[in-house]
Amino acid sequence: MRFSLNFVVFRVDSMLLAMQVTGCWACRSFNLVPAYNQCLAALRALSARGVEYHVEHVYREYNSDADGVANEVLNSYDAMLH
Repeated sequence: MRFSLNFVVFRVDSMLLAMQVTGCWACRSFNLVPAYNQCLAALRALSARGVEYHVEHVYREYNSDADGVANEVLNSYDAMLH
């Protein structure tokens, strides 16, 4: 089965991330620049495939389900497996 996406909304609970990937703020952290560049490359790849996207900041208190899932993953992380 094959499907096509025309529009994607990324809802993130980090205002810093949202502002950086939309070009409003610069990424100045030396440690984060590689991940930042990967993110921008992935967004450019979406655009190249004709997919429109929007990055939207959502405050954590309004996104408790996703925050809970993220905490579960972090709590169950086993460094020995990676």
